[in-house]
Amino acid sequence: MTTRAVRDTPAVARHGAPHLAATLLPRPRLVGRMLAEPRPPVVVVSAPAGWGKTILAAQAAAALADAGSPVAWVTVTPSDDAHALWTNVIGAIRSAVPEIAAPLAEIDVLTTPAGLAGTVDRLLAIVGTDGGGVTLVLDDVHRIRDADAMGTLERCVELLPENLRLLMTARHDPHLPLHRWRMNDVLTDLRAADLAATDAEASALFDRLGLALGPDDVAVLQARTEGWIGGLRLASRAILAADDPRSVIGEITGTTRAGGLAAYLIEQVLADLDEPARTFLGDISILESVPVELAVRCSGRADALGLLRELSATTGFVSPVDAEESEFRCHQLLAAAARRQITEEDPGRSGRLHATAAAWYAGRGQVLEAVRHAVAAGDVPLTRELLVGHIARLSVIGRVPAIRALLRTAPPTLLREDPTLAAVDLATRAWAGDFTTIDEVAPALEAAAAEEADPARAAWMSFAATLAPVARDRVRGDYGVIPDRIARTERLLARFDLPGQVHWEAVMASNAGMAALWSGDVDEAIRLLGRGAATTRQIGSSLPALNCLGLAGWPDLLDGRLVAADARAAEAVALAERHGWTTTYQAAAAYACRAAVAVERADPDTAEQHLVRARAAARPFDELAVAVAVGWTAARVLTARGQPGEALATVRTLRLDPRTTPTTPLLDALLVEAEAEATAATGDLDGAAARIAEGALCPPCAVAVYRGRAAVAAGDPLTAMRQLGAPDARPAPGRLLTVEVRRLLWTARACQLVGRRERALHATREALDLTGQHGFGAPWRELGRHARPLLTLLEPGENGRRAATIATLLAALPAREPADPVDGNGVPRLTPRERDLVVLLPTRMTNDEIATMLHLSTNTIKTHLRSLYRKLGVDSRDAAIARAEQAGML
Repeated sequence: MTTRAVRDTPAVARHGAPHLAATLLPRPRLVGRMLAEPRPPVVVVSAPAGWGKTILAAQAAAALADAGSPVAWVTVTPSDDAHALWTNVIGAIRSAVPEIAAPLAEIDVLTTPAGLAGTVDRLLAIVGTDGGGVTLVLDDVHRIRDADAMGTLERCVELLPENLRLLMTARHDPHLPLHRWRMNDVLTDLRAADLAATDAEASALFDRLGLALGPDDVAVLQARTEGWIGGLRLASRAILAADDPRSVIGEITGTTRAGGLAAYLIEQVLADLDEPARTFLGDISILESVPVELAVRCSGRADALGLLRELSATTGFVSPVDAEESEFRCHQLLAAAARRQITEEDPGRSGRLHATAAAWYAGRGQVLEAVRHAVAAGDVPLTRELLVGHIARLSVIGRVPAIRALLRTAPPTLLREDPTLAAVDLATRAWAGDFTTIDEVAPALEAAAAEEADPARAAWMSFAATLAPVARDRVRGDYGVIPDRIARTERLLARFDLPGQVHWEAVMASNAGMAALWSGDVDEAIRLLGRGAATTRQIGSSLPALNCLGLAGWPDLLDGRLVAADARAAEAVALAERHGWTTTYQAAAAYACRAAVAVERADPDTAEQHLVRARAAARPFDELAVAVAVGWTAARVLTARGQPGEALATVRTLRLDPRTTPTTPLLDALLVEAEAEATAATGDLDGAAARIAEGALCPPCAVAVYRGRAAVAAGDPLTAMRQLGAPDARPAPGRLLTVEVRRLLWTARACQLVGRRERALHATREALDLTGQHGFGAPWRELGRHARPLLTLLEPGENGRRAATIATLLAALPAREPADPVDGNGVPRLTPRERDLVVLLPTRMTNDEIATMLHLSTNTIKTHLRSLYRKLGVDSRDAAIARAEQAGML
């Protein structure tokens, strides 16, 4: 047996942690995970080169040292066998824990397997006697190639005493039973995904390196490097050295100018691979994600799954996407480095690989991926076939931005030389809100269509040239020309069986309904939007379906059918949220509709929440009608919040901005209504009446309501009654219910002032019934302090079916309570239950009905009433109501 004693064999000194330079990035987030109590016995940090494993371990060691906990550090080298490994471990622990240095010096490191096991057992027994504990750091464990060394390391973990912790770093998972340790809660492991820098950490790193970058620049570098610390450092080096730093930030493509990122990866990662693995990596480098089946097709390797697993284990830059390992992904910088190599070795190889991928994705119906690879391969026929055949379906599910991104990668000559692809480019530009080329390209496409020999292609060109300008018309508010364009596209669809026929029909139906609505033809809009909804049901969830649903609530909203309007808009919002379409302009109308409903319900907080989303959805497209609708809602929310001046300013801004200047009577009427409402809230009711009368589409009944309000405010209720009772003051049955409920309430108030109790009571009942059906709240709040006295008109017992509506209104209406136990009127402070009863007294609900509503017994209600009457100094319900009104409690 061979024996080499530690005390007789000087070992290479590799016991110190690296120096932590000032420019290194502190990682308290990760150090905290490694050292969190209860501390795990074993921590493994496994990631490829440049992820900051050693520095992280050194920061953890420094934190332990600051806390007075000793750390023994060993850096492993490729030449370390078991004897060298344990010799260095013993030496490091001797230095870290002088109290046990003497017994450790007596250990003989034996070279036989049995002797090595005994050496490890003896080491652990001595360390276990030290009460203070120690952490052993083994840096670069992936360098261990000796089976005995790895075997004894596993034995060490299995027998680890409680006061010894082990921290290992490696470029890939060491050949140790990590899974079993993880299942037994012995192991905490950190991988590249954990070590990836956050945006905040990346900013902090650049600051330490003396590089001042804004959030957008940091985001670009983060996206490109995927948080790889080494990549961020190399990029910063290039930026600092460049004459034009900004040009470098956008050029992080693996070139030398980009900080040597590709060179580093080629040297540190690709060079370590054998030739078959390196070739295979080149074959899959053109793929953003790597389905195993496609990897087999591109590489010709039936063992592609095994190679992907090997690359995942050895490089850390390749990782499985799912638990089934049916798909993998490669870090984009490593893929860029591999593509660079294959391009240098065989310039045509990349195109062949893209063609293979395009055919594979096309065969599986994954159109966008197929198009991406077809464009990269320069395959014009396949690109044309895919886009024309699927653009209808892709556009209605919100994939126009993705198509635009793909077309931007195509050579300009591709679009110039192929009229069919030029038509696709024109249409998608318009649908994305870019109208700069419509006036030039649309006529050119018409001319090309006239010369095209293929009827199907000619039809597609004419169709695109006709339909694309509809998007511009919507933004400009040119709703009058849209029906003619839609009619022409319908004729084309009737003559030719274009790909995606039903999808195009849905697009046209939703646009036709939209044009009718904002032009003020509400009945036609209802018909067309209904037809559009029926058409969109044939294609499932889509943006035209969202458009139809979001707009369908507006006819109900304009007529005051709040429940129906909110239900339709809520369905549209649910569809948008389900598919991630909440920031599309099609969702803006639905959010604005829900906000307007909340305004009518006197719920400005909910209205504000919907309004925020409406603005976020409307801004990218800036469609005129949607912008006006959102602005109208915003002004009404401000008025509801008691800010009429800001509301008027909002409307003025909309009128002065050429992008939102109303182009139809309906859009103008919305802004006139918002102006009149805000003007009335300032107290200028005559001015509000004058403003509403100026609106071209404002109905006579709305004018009558404002004039009646002004007459009441002027102390002339008889004039108000004449104005509010005139034939043209009454909306058609079932229409303009918001106007009707206001007319009824102000009629009731005017009648009350002149002592016509029965007529006032009749109007109040009608208003209550409409409120119960549709949930109106704003008209009652507009009455202010006059709203509660109207409810006192109701007879006891007659309001059973209206009780819930009355209770809701009373809870929402502002009420003044005494501020002191005894105020200037001598009213004592009431208990919370007594205040509830004060609010309910004017409803004329019976004691039994009040008891049911408050979930109390009738006797308890009687007890509270006796106490209330005693405090108010009254002996009847009517006297209590009068006293409460006098005291400002109602």
